[in-house]
Amino acid sequence: MASEQSWHGIRVNCISPFAIPTPFVMSEMDQIYPHLDLQRLVEIVRNVGVLKGANCEPDDIANAALYVVSNDARYISGHNLVVDGGFTSFKNLEFHAPDQVH
Repeated sequence: MASEQSWHGIRVNCISPFAIPTPFVMSEMDQIYPHLDLQRLVEIVRNVGVLKGANCEPDDIANAALYVVSNDARYISGHNLVVDGGFTSFKNLEFHAPDQVH
């Protein structure tokens, strides 16, 4: 898409966010761990991150979007901005089996 649209001066980028405890994510987590309460599910999502002392928040994704559409990114096209605190560098998702989570 980026290569096709570049001839028209249109930049095409995308953002790959980390999990944020939104209603959509929590609904999915509830299907995996139906016996856990909402607070515990939020805790599981938060603990999967690898960047110590930080959690991905909706504002982090909004700020990334504002950046890629700004003039500061005027020569960036065809880029996937990964906003995951380094998670994909490790590619290690350590969810416990549903029967092992208390």
